[in-house]
Amino acid sequence: MMTEDSIRIERIKVKELEEFATRIISSIDQDQLVPITLQRAIAHTHNPHADRDDVGLLVALSGDECVGYFGILPIMLKHGTQYSKVYWFSTWFVSPKFRGRSIGSLLMEDALSMNQDFMIVGSGPARKVCQRFGFYEFAPLYYYSLDMSGMERLNPITWVFRLFRKFLSPFRVKVRISNNFTKFFERLASPMTKRLFYWLVYHGENGELKAYHYNEVDDLNYHGVDLDATLPDVAFYRGPEVINWMLKYPWVVKPGQSSTDKKDYYFTDTREKFSTIAVEVNSAGSGEFLGFVILSYSIIGGKGVLKVLDIHLLNREDMRGLLPLIISYGCNFNVDKIELPASLAEGINSRITRRFLLHQKQRFYQCHPENDQSPLGNCWQEIELNYCDGDMPFT
Repeated sequence: MMTEDSIRIERIKVKELEEFATRIISSIDQDQLVPITLQRAIAHTHNPHADRDDVGLLVALSGDECVGYFGILPIMLKHGTQYSKVYWFSTWFVSPKFRGRSIGSLLMEDALSMNQDFMIVGSGPARKVCQRFGFYEFAPLYYYSLDMSGMERLNPITWVFRLFRKFLSPFRVKVRISNNFTKFFERLASPMTKRLFYWLVYHGENGELKAYHYNEVDDLNYHGVDLDATLPDVAFYRGPEVINWMLKYPWVVKPGQSSTDKKDYYFTDTREKFSTIAVEVNSAGSGEFLGFVILSYSIIGGKGVLKVLDIHLLNREDMRGLLPLIISYGCNFNVDKIELPASLAEGINSRITRRFLLHQKQRFYQCHPENDQSPLGNCWQEIELNYCDGDMPFT
């Protein structure tokens, strides 16, 4: 597609992604924009819900140089007894050198011209652009960060700088809360506070552990359980074939394992010590399969982070057996933060934990149905959104 100012948009199909990524990564200069990593291209190629002729990537080109891109991830929407394909926007970026030329809007226009049902997680300026393009917005989805050092709220140096900021704000003097002084105290105190809070949280939540048996696995299955019977009437579907695909083809790898490690790719392609863990949950008495949880461990911004990437339990009551398991993994990895869905965070009983360690966050989902009669257009207001929907578990 040709556009003004000699910018053209190319559509890369799923079947072309791996060859395209290999070619462009090997041919571009160090400072040129990379539109997709090889590991993402390979993962998209093996997506169990993608057809080979689905468009998986839009690339904005000025001559032969990539100046922007738009990733598209096919997923499945369950509505009643039917399943329909929805396309999730997974990346959207324009080179800083070419901003101000409406390239982001050109990419969005080209995507919407395919006349499909689309979803996106809206953040920052992208969320406002989506609103201008007529996207509907869901109510915020809340999730939580568990700060196991306690330093986000209990760092006394931070308190001092907050007082300075409040006192100096009438004079329009900017005071940075996160600075060398607050970070120094955090480095000094957090080894001790982490040990204390892990002990408090784990011993406050571990009463249910004896009722469950946990088994780390390489591949998940539902052991004959009817998945449809455990899902909401309207929700995004993530069956074992999707989970196993995610585990086998991660988008994030360890440093040195990505061909774009030293190139200009805006989104995350490597993290230090990155690993995923799949855990099946079974009854300790009968051995009956109860569900699973998928975790990731990595270093983000110099801090150890444990994320709950996906979670599915056949009975909501068994959620009480997951929190102590996740806390124990956090303790073993000595992480600073644990990212949790609301369903798990709501099970924390300790008042100290909830007040000083638990931090609420929110995520905004937006959708652009093909039309009012499309599957997404018919039922978007009924969708039970999940912390694990779309591309979030991959990153």
